[in-house]
Amino acid sequence: MKRIKIIRDDSIPAFGAWCAGSLPNEPTILLNVEACFSDMQDEQGNLIAYTSEDKKRIAIETLMHEFGHALEEFFKLEFNEDEIERICQSYF
Repeated sequence: MKRIKIIRDDSIPAFGAWCAGSLPNEPTILLNVEACFSDMQDEQGNLIAYTSEDKKRIAIETLMHEFGHALEEFFKLEFNEDEIERICQSYF
């Protein structure tokens, strides 16, 4: 497997994204660093203040999740969000 390039892209509407189909050329994961390291709001608009450790864990989980999709593509498996989420949650 080639090296996977991680590109900071704070414009994507998610914490991260696997660039499906990039595996044969330049395997790429996009990481929204701003989203990972910012405080968030709940559904009512109330601020949720995360600790520095929480924010680091969000970044770790995001990269694990997207790397999981890279492996799904490498092994020619269907993308399965639920399975990737289950695997990531088992880490924590």
